[in-house]
Amino acid sequence: MISRLDGTGGRRPVAGRARFVTGIALMAMSFLVYPAYPLILFLSLSDRMKIGVAVLASLLGWGVFCGGFYLAGRGGYAWLKGRKVH
Repeated sequence: MISRLDGTGGRRPVAGRARFVTGIALMAMSFLVYPAYPLILFLSLSDRMKIGVAVLASLLGWGVFCGGFYLAGRGGYAWLKGRKVH
């Protein structure tokens, strides 16, 4: 096996891989909030409460995405979008 300059010997550390996979999963799950927006319209709440629930759902989705981005890094974000990292 050829040793890499970073000392990993060609393999990613398990902890780094776990962070990467967790980050990708969180970024992917953050998109599940979008199908929920139309469902908010059918809730038996006042219009003001529906707006509040929609804003809360949006903040939750973006918060989960940002957490996933932090864990996966730029490489994970690019991988999720299907682009190569240079």
